[in-house]
Amino acid sequence: MFRLRLAVVALLGAMLATGTAVANERFGNFIVRSDHPDLIELAGPIDSRSVADFHRALAAQPGVKVILLKSPGGYVDEALKIAAEVRQLGLNTAIPRSGGCYSACTYLFFAGREHVVRGKLGVHQVSEEGVAPGQAYDGDVKAALRRYGAPAAVLKAMAATPSSSLHIFSAREISTYALNRCAKGSSTELYAER
Repeated sequence: MFRLRLAVVALLGAMLATGTAVANERFGNFIVRSDHPDLIELAGPIDSRSVADFHRALAAQPGVKVILLKSPGGYVDEALKIAAEVRQLGLNTAIPRSGGCYSACTYLFFAGREHVVRGKLGVHQVSEEGVAPGQAYDGDVKAALRRYGAPAAVLKAMAATPSSSLHIFSAREISTYALNRCAKGSSTELYAER
């Protein structure tokens, strides 16, 4: 038993020495990884705790440059607040091949100084119970997206798609609307290739 413990301790020590051990820390749906000190990943919905969780992730990962987006969306208010901080901090955003960014998540995507989509990007009308479709938060969302440089075609697709559906941008639309904005070979582009 003692030899087994020594072997496990030695293996863990070797992994740490070679850098193969990865420490992930989760703050709600935000994940920081010790092997990528310039990255925070959003892996899940944006909920009532997301702004506070984002602040905790930022504190844990002070060298962050890229937010990796894998989210179905969620609360509009919280998404708009996080998007404003992404823009203010000059962060970049990426949707990896293995992920999707839908609904309110798209506000974060367009807020990125550089933004790259390799996975799926989807929009629809903003909805709120008891409010006519297309009216809830409409002005706030459109103003934010315009401020972040989202093309008019994105706003048009959003307005034309009922909240019960999604308009997923095709590769052709992504190219035509120039939705990818980054320097060639940047870390934003590299993270999007995941």
